[in-house]
Amino acid sequence: MNESSAQEPPESSTSPSESRTAVRSLATSKAHQLLTLVGFSFLFFEIIFVELYSDNFWFSFDISLFGVTAMLLIAAGTHFFLLFLQSDRVCRWVMPLWKGRPPIAYTRWLELDDQGFTYGIRRVQWQSVDELFLTFFGNLEIRSFALSGQHAGSPDPLFKLPFAVATQNEQNALMQAALAARPQLKFNDRLEKRIKSAIIRGQNAIQLGGAVFMTLMLLDVGYSSFNYLEMLKHYHLAHAKALDGQLIEAREHLVRADDFRAHPLPISYVTSRFISVGSSGTALLQARANVLWALGDKDLALADVNKSLQMSPEGFRLYLLRSRLLTDLGRTQEAGKDIDKAIEKHKDSLLPRLYQIAHLKPDGPAAITSSYKKAMDDLTESTFANEPMWPPGGNRFIHDVFYKDDINFVFDRLLDVPSKQTGSSEKKAP
Repeated sequence: MNESSAQEPPESSTSPSESRTAVRSLATSKAHQLLTLVGFSFLFFEIIFVELYSDNFWFSFDISLFGVTAMLLIAAGTHFFLLFLQSDRVCRWVMPLWKGRPPIAYTRWLELDDQGFTYGIRRVQWQSVDELFLTFFGNLEIRSFALSGQHAGSPDPLFKLPFAVATQNEQNALMQAALAARPQLKFNDRLEKRIKSAIIRGQNAIQLGGAVFMTLMLLDVGYSSFNYLEMLKHYHLAHAKALDGQLIEAREHLVRADDFRAHPLPISYVTSRFISVGSSGTALLQARANVLWALGDKDLALADVNKSLQMSPEGFRLYLLRSRLLTDLGRTQEAGKDIDKAIEKHKDSLLPRLYQIAHLKPDGPAAITSSYKKAMDDLTESTFANEPMWPPGGNRFIHDVFYKDDINFVFDRLLDVPSKQTGSSEKKAP
């Protein structure tokens, strides 16, 4: 075989005169196929989840019933998409980048015969291969002297193909065919150890069991995500109805959201994590707190904010939220402590310092001036030190995000504007 035979697709590297034996197809392992399907399905599901989270066109439907169904449909579509990615047509499309190799090995690994093998549409004959080298990352590197000659000292790497995607039986079949066609073929030590290691009985079943577990987790993610969106929807609608004065409808939506939250599917691990851990659980509690506050259940709203702080004790905005609620309840001393905590957890932010200045308004102009001076001294030390900076225009800046409730809390107090209801418009992302 010459140089071109190691680089061209089958249709240019084989001829009718070649006497090739029957081609044997080597497939990837079932565990690899299932894990690949799960991984890509999750990626596509995330895109759909973001779309649902970003829009409300689905509000007239109860999507909690369709989480598993949606995931199964996505998996089916992903399966055909992956089959398409490994097809000969795609291999030709991506020839400039992958040189005839498929972008991904899903179900199809190699086509093997006594003269060589084909990966995608990349045909290699055994007579041109001088070494098979298993890399640290589990790829099989095809090396040959066909380009540089024996005087080069070491063969040139032609290309790599994934090796761990196949079962040990399939890997051994490839090695045996290679040695049968070219007995002097060299293997590196890592590859030697791999092919000489004993095949552990049940190894494939264990790997497949892990892949099945990940599949079940994927279905759980579909079920839990749609239930989570349904809960957020009803809390959102309850909040909107309460602000519009439609208190009966607001409580109906609140009851439905609370029912979802109080009765998760017992066998669903992901649902419990959505509800009780991290930013997703915090978002639910904040949404519920906004509804309760708008309905006048202020103590219950404050209790939910306290729970959310237990989940996310580093969230400085939660301290600002609780400070607003405590201020409206007349518990100004506790509110001041929360503002101090927010400043401590976000030292280079202006917003909590504005909260502190507004909070000290009843203490008079001297307190406001002192608070402002301290805030600027702190910001100068943490953010604005060493100015002016090079190049000109490169000075540091504050990039706080102000929600409507932040603006109301600060400027209503500083300008003696009648205070507005707290917790009425702030929206948090999970």
